[in-house]
Amino acid sequence: MPVILIDDNLSAKSAVAAFRLGAIDYLSQPINYDFLLMRVDWELKFIRTHHAPPPTPAPPRKHYTPQDRERRLNPETRAAALTVNRSQFLH
Repeated sequence: MPVILIDDNLSAKSAVAAFRLGAIDYLSQPINYDFLLMRVDWELKFIRTHHAPPPTPAPPRKHYTPQDRERRLNPETRAAALTVNRSQFLH
């Protein structure tokens, strides 16, 4: 979870400590709310684009057995759509 540290004592030492602990930004008071909202919005957009879930993998391909091949090649068991020969298709 991104952390934006807001402190009333802006010092390099506390800023370095905040960044070492994982803060993404270090703001001092008085708070500029427009800037704060802009940083939060930017960080949310960054998270959405860079931490999107990976795409789902394609389902595994079917491995045909010799019996499947025989069924597909046998004129009596193959699908009816395959009975049209090339010369019939071209005319």
